[in-house]
Amino acid sequence: MHRSMKGDVICRQCKGHVPPGDVNVAENVAYCRRCGSLSRLSEIVTDRELPIESAMPPAGCVIVDDGVGTTVRASTRSIGAAIGTLAICAFWNSAVSIFVALAISGTIYHATGAAPSWLPAPNMNGATLSLGMLIILWLFLTPFIAVGLMMFGAIFMSLAGRVQVSLRGGAGKVFTGCGAVGRTCRFDMTAVESVRLESSTTLSHGDGSATRHFIVIKVDREIRFGSTLPKARRAWMAAVLRRLLMP
Repeated sequence: MHRSMKGDVICRQCKGHVPPGDVNVAENVAYCRRCGSLSRLSEIVTDRELPIESAMPPAGCVIVDDGVGTTVRASTRSIGAAIGTLAICAFWNSAVSIFVALAISGTIYHATGAAPSWLPAPNMNGATLSLGMLIILWLFLTPFIAVGLMMFGAIFMSLAGRVQVSLRGGAGKVFTGCGAVGRTCRFDMTAVESVRLESSTTLSHGDGSATRHFIVIKVDREIRFGSTLPKARRAWMAAVLRRLLMP
């Protein structure tokens, strides 16, 4: 189901109008008596964000048809995002590197009996790091190092990343990454139930929250992707995929 320009709820299956009495906002559902289909209102609302496909896609977006299959590609390139992520990455990794240098110094000390002079002395609270404290330090640092590495990945995505959906021979493949490095999800094109835009809000430390926006392809599971795309490119890709996967 989707909303018309006047705001009416229209069934996707039979294109009939669904009266307000059959729309249950509290339960997040809309029921079409004409064909008996039941849809989620969240899908109806996000449908309104899908643009009508135009001959001129947003910058960084392209559709490639090689006669065998179709590839829908959108760049995640954003100089503003790259600069912002670089600043945060530099601050984060500068702070973490101090403790990493201490952990490396302690590791070399316990392996060879002496730490290099160009590294900080393997001391904590005036005493040499014991092997047990060294292990605890590495365990403590591991998630911070992982976050720092993910930030580097985010920078590369902001400079040269892409989201690409390949449709070939009844099989679909969603790729998100940079160059040949990235994450791939495969799905059966004949099993696609819906293509929609969706938002997810998560609470952060304190009272703040963060909202991420996705393209969702629903098959036997839900494939979420496109959160790194600018809004216009994400909406365009969702509209194109809906046309290709749900003609």
